[in-house]
Amino acid sequence: MKPLAHRRAIKRVRRGSWVLWTCALWISYGLLIPCEATVAANAETVEDLLTQLHSPAPFDRLRAVEKLGNLRNGAVIPQISRLMTDTDAEVRYGATKALGQLHAISYHDAIVARLNDESPLVRIAGAEALARLGRPESVPALLPALQDRNSNVRAQAAKALGHLRAQAAESALLGLCYDPDPDVRVAGMQALVKLRSRAASDPINTLLKDRDDNVRAVARKSLRELRSIWAHIGLVLLAILPALFMLQRYHRMDWVEPEPTVKVYEAFSLGVASAGLASWINFLMQQAFPILATVLNPSSTPPAGAILLTAASAGGIEEGCKFLVMSVFIWRWADFDERFDGILYAAAVGLGFAAYENLYYVLELGSHVGILRALLSVPIHATCGILMGYFFGLAKYQQMKWSRYPKRLLLYGYGSAALFHSIWDAIAFQREVISVFFFLLVTLFAVWLRRKVLRQFSETA
Repeated sequence: MKPLAHRRAIKRVRRGSWVLWTCALWISYGLLIPCEATVAANAETVEDLLTQLHSPAPFDRLRAVEKLGNLRNGAVIPQISRLMTDTDAEVRYGATKALGQLHAISYHDAIVARLNDESPLVRIAGAEALARLGRPESVPALLPALQDRNSNVRAQAAKALGHLRAQAAESALLGLCYDPDPDVRVAGMQALVKLRSRAASDPINTLLKDRDDNVRAVARKSLRELRSIWAHIGLVLLAILPALFMLQRYHRMDWVEPEPTVKVYEAFSLGVASAGLASWINFLMQQAFPILATVLNPSSTPPAGAILLTAASAGGIEEGCKFLVMSVFIWRWADFDERFDGILYAAAVGLGFAAYENLYYVLELGSHVGILRALLSVPIHATCGILMGYFFGLAKYQQMKWSRYPKRLLLYGYGSAALFHSIWDAIAFQREVISVFFFLLVTLFAVWLRRKVLRQFSETA
């Protein structure tokens, strides 16, 4: 005799299987009836729609040809093709588009002729239909459309050439990157990406400074897609290696009782995690930024709201996330038992944060940004970490010596790092010439401060 619990489990399984079979039957029945009804309705609709193609009202003809195109019934292609020469431009547009949807290859030449139609709407439909046909012989006909007087026609022709992978159109598509219309510039870039054009990098790089936001966004995305796998690997190394190099250098300065390498890199990883947390908080801040900038001073350049947001983000949020990692995790480590350990671990957290930021910006904007950040942003994050770690080290020293420490020392560490980071970012955000002088001054001060603190503490570690 099976146990009672076992018998009940078997009953539940059987009951569940019956429920599943019942649901499956109902679903299949519900799907079968609409399918049969749709087939019958289509059989009736095709005859009615073919009749409406001869209606004197242009609206009825357009409606009928659009529905016939959606039915994907190749038998109606000859009737639809007659409307390509209709007196109404919208009907010609609908007929040309429908032939593309029906993949009417035998009417390729007739669709090509629509590229010379007097209506730009019909020319757009012609380019779209040729892209759907996917015939290489469409390329010579589409090339002149890149010079069309209507920007929408030029954009659609570029999309069609990109879809056809027309290498012969590469030079013409490169010229579209300088088109006065932003939609055409976007279509040209997207087509060049599909061609995997090696010559597209230079014109697309110039579009990174385009006045249109969408063009700049597409340019960044296009450059990412054009990079080879080796280029991506090189950018990743450019983003991470400067931070790892500085971390290794600081670790060697802890020569009296060196910290475990595993712990140092664990602190580095916690810095990467803190950067992920800060990115989410920054995203929420950016949602409130338009209101903030408008309320404070909308006429200034850049707006005062933008400067305040930068200061709050860099100082309050980023350094706050690093402080959270230091106080919640690293402070409790048994290996954290010397003054210099606070500097080393806090610098590791800051460098992990910098590596995460570098990875985002370098993959988004390219190698030139990676070089600038390696020279400026990585040392600044390390300096902020050293400032915070200085006070953490003092607090840990007092705790080890007297079993207690003033908690305000930890707040001093956060405050000094946040203030310095905010000042540096606020100056970097300005575009005036005088700000360059202060920017360099603050950077040199950061280098001097970092060296002074490191030498003093490493000698007494």
